[in-house]
Amino acid sequence: GGARGGGGGVGGDGQQENLFLGALRVLLGPTSKRHLRQEALWVASNLAAGSLEQAAAFVGAGLVTPTAELLVTGFADARKEAAFALCNLASHGPGFMQAVLECGAEPGQGLGGVGRRGGVLAQYVELVRSPVADLSVLCLQMLELVFRNVTGAQQMIEALDGIDALESFQFHANEELRGRANFLLDTYYGETYGLEGEEDTQLQSPFGGGAATEEYPAWRVQAS
Repeated sequence: GGARGGGGGVGGDGQQENLFLGALRVLLGPTSKRHLRQEALWVASNLAAGSLEQAAAFVGAGLVTPTAELLVTGFADARKEAAFALCNLASHGPGFMQAVLECGAEPGQGLGGVGRRGGVLAQYVELVRSPVADLSVLCLQMLELVFRNVTGAQQMIEALDGIDALESFQFHANEELRGRANFLLDTYYGETYGLEGEEDTQLQSPFGGGAATEEYPAWRVQAS
């Protein structure tokens, strides 16, 4: 069928909104059937890509945790949809990025304590190598948002073997993937990386959609 509208169902009557978000949380959970969970992820992704109010409702309803759990433990189709949803959410700004990256961390660990396998950021570094091109592009966009909005992002992504992941695209046949990965390598891991007194590099991405202050970028037009 054609593309379904984004974020429908939130922003009207408060009681209906709570029922909608509560049902969505249940459908994202482990007791839900796989095809229903996938539909719920699609709705969640569109909600996260909507207005600031809709994104705040996503966080307030407790949808980040079940979405992140599907990113970590789900089947390939669920991991992909969850990756889109959380990236959509993080694109709204640093506060939303923090909610995404800190999800699943042990209390007091903060961002740096997220495990290699378990953490949300680790999933994006892993999935950047996906053979599915649009998922790889999405993960590169997410990493750029992390670089721009999270203190210590270079060291965190390096610790997750992110440099190796980015370097794997240096001679890639796909021009967009190659360009995005090389831009991130040159910008954040250039010759001055690791030198004392190095200032944070904030070049403007030639690909757009990097700065959290911009309007939500039109990364995703999905027909289903």
